[in-house]
Amino acid sequence: MGNEVELLQHWRELTPQKQQKVLEFVELLKSESETTPPESDFVPQTPLAKKLWSIRQRAIAGFKSPGSIIGKFWVGV
Repeated sequence: MGNEVELLQHWRELTPQKQQKVLEFVELLKSESETTPPESDFVPQTPLAKKLWSIRQRAIAGFKSPGSIIGKFWVGV
């Protein structure tokens, strides 16, 4: 049985309230995939580029970590 058929069968068994929850969850999943940036295929070639790339990656990780100084700063902005 295909996923779509199975999903539709389960959908039909849900109450309208649970169907609404499913729709909200699907919207959440869609927004997560749209806001999650794709991984970069960039590979720095020179020593300077490697150093700058390392600094960039640490800065990005800091934004994602609420416990970091950068993360704490941006949460309040």
